[in-house]
Parts: sequence; C-alpha cells; structure tokens
Amino acid sequence: MVVAIGVLLSLPGVGSTQHCLSQRVPAYKPAADAVVASPGYEMRETATIEVVVHVVWRTPSENITTEQVLSQIAVLNEDFRLLNSNQTDILPIFQQVKADTEIEFALASVDPAGNPSDGIVRVQTAYDLIGIARDDNDRRRICYSALGGSDAWCPDRYLNIWIGQFPDGVGGEAGFPGQDTLAEDGIRIDPEHFGRTGTAIPPYHLGRTTTHEIGHYLNLYHLWGGDGDEDLLCQFDDEVADTPEQAFNYRNLCPTGIQQSCGTPDMYQNYLNYTNDACMALFTTGQKMRMWATLNGPRLGLLEGQGCSVATTAPLAQVPLAVFPNPVKTGEMCFVKTAVPAFTLFLFDCQGKLWYRQNSTSAETSFLLSAIPPGPYVLQIVAAGQWATHKLVITR
Repeated sequence: MVVAIGVLLSLPGVGSTQHCLSQRVPAYKPAADAVVASPGYEMRETATIEVVVHVVWRTPSENITTEQVLSQIAVLNEDFRLLNSNQTDILPIFQQVKADTEIEFALASVDPAGNPSDGIVRVQTAYDLIGIARDDNDRRRICYSALGGSDAWCPDRYLNIWIGQFPDGVGGEAGFPGQDTLAEDGIRIDPEHFGRTGTAIPPYHLGRTTTHEIGHYLNLYHLWGGDGDEDLLCQFDDEVADTPEQAFNYRNLCPTGIQQSCGTPDMYQNYLNYTNDACMALFTTGQKMRMWATLNGPRLGLLEGQGCSVATTAPLAQVPLAVFPNPVKTGEMCFVKTAVPAFTLFLFDCQGKLWYRQNSTSAETSFLLSAIPPGPYVLQIVAAGQWATHKLVITR
C-alpha cells in the first residue's frame, strides 16, 4: 500500500486546517466559457516550469539514473498536456471535462549562478529514510546540504524535486503554496515511485506520484477533500466545480465502469486520487483554472523565470483582504482594502488571462470595472512576501 501525501496532510486536525488554507478559487465553467468567447480574449501562452531534481541517495540503488529522471519529465509533459496514451480510457461521462493544462516541464539548463547544468544534483547522504528525516529544529534534512541533503535552487524560479527514501507505503509529499519555508518549498518523492523505469515498482511505477504531488504544489486538493488515510464520507470537497464529490480515495485500486460514493459518479481516474498509476488519466478544466490562478499568484516567479529568495526562513503570509461590492456591475467602482501598506493588484479570469493590474501605495485602493466581461474572476494582491486572493464576480 502506497500513499502520496501533501505535507499538510500529516498534521493533526487536517480537515479543518486544509480548508482554512484554501485559496478558494472556484471553477465556474459556464461563466468562464463566456469570458473565453468574449471579444479580444487571447489565451495565455503555454507555461514551461524549470525543474531541478535533487537525487539524495544512501545506497547505490537510490542513486537513480538520468534515464529515470528523463522518463519522469516525459510523464509530466504527457499528463499535463493531455498526451497520455490512456486518456481514451477516461469514462465517457468525464471526457468533456478533461483538460490540456498547457503547463510543461523541462530540466533546468542553467543553475542559479548562471552556469550550464543538466538540472540534476546528486548528493550521497548518511541518513536512512532521508525523505522524512528531520533535525532537532524540525527542518527536513533532505532540503539542506549542511544536514545531509541538497539545498534548494531558487524556489521562486525553479520547481525543486527531491528524490530520497521514504518509509514503505509512502510515495511522496508536497507543500501547498506558501505553506513551507522557501528553503523546503517543492516536492519530495521516493525513488521507487519516480519515473517509469529503473527503480520504479508497481502499482505506482508510471510517474503519476509526481504528477499527483505537483498538483498539490499548484494548489489542488484530493478529490475527497481530506487527507490520505481516511474516507471522509462526503464531508469535504476539493473546491473544484467539475470534479464530483466523493467519499473514498481508491488507494491501490483501479476500478472499471461507473462508481458512486456521494450520489454522483466518482472521478477515480483523476490524478488527485490514489488509484494505481495505470488508472490515472486526467486533470479537469476546473483544476486547470485553479493551477493557472496559482501560477499567476503565489507561484508567479515560475512563469517569470527570475528571482531567488532561498535565504528567507518564513513562509509566505496570506493577509486579510476585503473586496466590495461583490458581486459588482460592469462600469462600477470596486474597492479593495487590506492590511499591507503597499501592494500590486492583479485581476485574472478563470483561464488565467490578466485583465487588470494596478500598483497601490496605500492599504486601500479602487478601480473602475470598464470593458471587462461579466463572469467570475480571481483578484490577487502581492506585496513583499505576502499575498492574498479573493473571488470577484462581475455582473451586467
């Protein structure tokens, strides 16, 4: 039995904690479709995320090959671009919501100092189970060279993936945006569940553990809305409109046909479930919207390809944010109030298109909603390591 966990999910009181941290970026597909169809709309270019893979090994078998690393990058590009060969197996009722996320991945070709690189760092460690080992200050050893691991490359520019041994039954973990210190921001995967060759073993041997954890890294929750070790009986949701509620995580299973647990068919083939790798096949349009809202917000540096803030030791803070009126009519003023003295305001639609940007030199600002089509939007503020998002609905 193998579990792929988000870091958040190992904490006590996970159910309430997870939903308090939520960015609440809903996926209102009909309204989003109207925005896409509006005059002047242009889809964003495909995002390419630079990846550095830190192979932290104790025994030679854990020092995975470059071929295995490349196989994982290939899996990510297939899964996130809807090029996976098993997409035809998606149940007919879910074919209409499967999505090409237009997110791609490439090993970094240049390190933070500007030197050529293959995007792979190899470090031998003296620690067993380095994937979960912590020091007396509760720091993850795998993320620090001085503690037997490998230092992160600028996590506001690169996606850091650490490969290290986990206990049996755990495939990996990831932090949600703003949850971890920047020095530990990224994902961690067991070498037995990374890529689709070499040390990868069934039934989680096709690289989907990494696909799953990057989903968490980009702010996606499990479809049942809770942690990895319990069935929540429809108590929570993943806050994405086109993924039906479900009660079970389908760990170690690969069902066939329609399965139900909350009165609607379960999307057990979604990457944010725990089904076997061979069973996973899709992200949805709503999940794509949520990931793009994250890339245009707290993980904006991955798109801009600049910045390096490894030295900071505090997680990003989510600050209070008030937006009113909400809903607001086209042509009316919208007022924004927060707790930071200066910030940059962004307004994105659910497909990730930037409709408005404004720099504010005070804690309050306003802007006129002209020439912006009705529909749901994500209002984002960013200021000196702090950020917040708020849903804004524009009506006629």
